Amino acid sequence: MTKSSAKKRVLFVCVHNSARSQMAEALLNHLAGDRFEVASAGLEPGTLNPLAVEAMRQVGLDISQNKTKSIKEILNQGRTFDTVITLCDEGSACPVIPGVQETIHWSFPDPAGLEGTWAQRLAKTGQIRDALKEKLEAWIAKQGGTMLTRVLVATDLSPASFVVTQCVGGLKVFGVKECLLVQCVGVLEGMSLGMAQARDLLVENLQDQKRILEEQGLVTSVEVVPGFPYKMVNRLAVERNCSLIIVGSHGHTLAGDVLLGGAASEIIQHAVRPVLIIRLSLSRETGQVRIESQRCHFQEHILFPTDFSRNADYAFTYLKEMVSHGVKQVTLVHVQDKNRLDPHLLPRLNEFNEIDRGRLEKMKQELTGEGKARIEIEIPFGVPIQELLRLIRERDVQMVLMGSQGRGFIQEVFLGSVSHAMARLSPAPVLLVPAKR
Repeated sequence: MTKSSAKKRVLFVCVHNSARSQMAEALLNHLAGDRFEVASAGLEPGTLNPLAVEAMRQVGLDISQNKTKSIKEILNQGRTFDTVITLCDEGSACPVIPGVQETIHWSFPDPAGLEGTWAQRLAKTGQIRDALKEKLEAWIAKQGGTMLTRVLVATDLSPASFVVTQCVGGLKVFGVKECLLVQCVGVLEGMSLGMAQARDLLVENLQDQKRILEEQGLVTSVEVVPGFPYKMVNRLAVERNCSLIIVGSHGHTLAGDVLLGGAASEIIQHAVRPVLIIRLSLSRETGQVRIESQRCHFQEHILFPTDFSRNADYAFTYLKEMVSHGVKQVTLVHVQDKNRLDPHLLPRLNEFNEIDRGRLEKMKQELTGEGKARIEIEIPFGVPIQELLRLIRERDVQMVLMGSQGRGFIQEVFLGSVSHAMARLSPAPVLLVPAKR
């Protein structure tokens, strides 16, 4: 089965394929392009609406080079679809396409019919875009399949990279089938050898890592690209429809002595895909790199810290997916932050515990419906990072899954967050799920 045929095929339709269906196509590709093969078309194709182009540019998606297409053109290519989603507003006739498994209708106004100044019409188009995104996110959450299908492993030729590749096969239980092995070439390295020669040499040298991944049953490809790792790794993760980025870290300081020459911190900070940080340690006796406590059995025990923020709720959707694939044990934890409660709110600690236990119980019920994992709840009182590290060590946690942005998150102060501290200090691998953008 090819990568393309394994995806659910979705067609968005509106009257002219000039705005709504174009935005929907770009949004679904951005949100879940690794799970869906997406196209759009119109009954009477017109001209790409500049309002739609600008509205998508505002959220970092470029559709300016897209062409409008007719339904007839799409079908004449022999393409078939599992789901057709029509986006015509009430009163407009959207076509019925025979032979599809599912047809859904969502009514959205046509930006071409909006009135007012350019700024007013653009603002309304932005509202349509946001409503489409919200609708798509809800629809994606209801679909079957797996969130993790294709992973990107950021690598180099260090012993640490070889150790990381040996651990990737542990993710197969969650549906991972393909791996993209990526090494970035710095400007000085490329200049010293010539970029083409450097690329060829590195591709050849990465064949051993490729073989390690293939022996674990993963379809693996290799790319060597020029540029800064944090930029290229995140860009390729999106362009190649990778669901997850994997990096290795020696811990303590992500800004130094880590895989990729100190780039792990920046990869995490700029990530638009979840990032799995695999903790490495260096044996003082032998000088060899190894996985901390040999923690590659990810499905054995997952620790899920939550502050009940929107990002934590989104990360919880990944946990539910993993539980449905056979996770054996989950610990749900919310730490009552001593520094925030002491002294003025400390008398209300029991009240807060009762409220938060109720929240965690609801989460436990949801997980129980997804699989057979044993679910435990913890509400410790203390310094969050200290309490989480204690639980990891005491409970033999194999992976920590958490949102990378908590309440009151500001991107510029990411380096001071609990999630970043976990990435630096956790003896277990940490899967950081960024907020939806």
